[in-house]
Amino acid sequence: MSVARRHMLKSAVAAIAVAVPAMMPGCAMAPAVASIRKAAPYLPGIDPLIALIEEYRCQTAIFDIRAETEDWEGLTERTYGPALSRLIDAPPLPTSVEGLAAGIEFALAAIGAGQENPHAVSVLRACLSSVRGSAAA
Repeated sequence: MSVARRHMLKSAVAAIAVAVPAMMPGCAMAPAVASIRKAAPYLPGIDPLIALIEEYRCQTAIFDIRAETEDWEGLTERTYGPALSRLIDAPPLPTSVEGLAAGIEFALAAIGAGQENPHAVSVLRACLSSVRGSAAA
């Protein structure tokens, strides 16, 4: 199995483990979900930028599902808001070629959406810093 495929499978499992219980208020798995979210950037083999992008996407999907019935401002803070803040303020540097590619693809998709996307600029800067750091080593 290729490295990219293994990474994709790990990301999918982590996203499901986080998303499903989060969509069910009062779920008994809430403590486990919280620990997965805290550990996600540190799981071996998972690029921290990919982990953050996947968390953002997962939480955005949860927001989209629940937005019709809940207060948007509060829901934003409980779903994708924290991940978006990290993408804007301090995105992690990618630690792999896959992370670098995922960051660039994520930023290009955000820019292509035609909205104001400060997170796209931050992610591109993190990718550039990673490349510059690798070239200097």
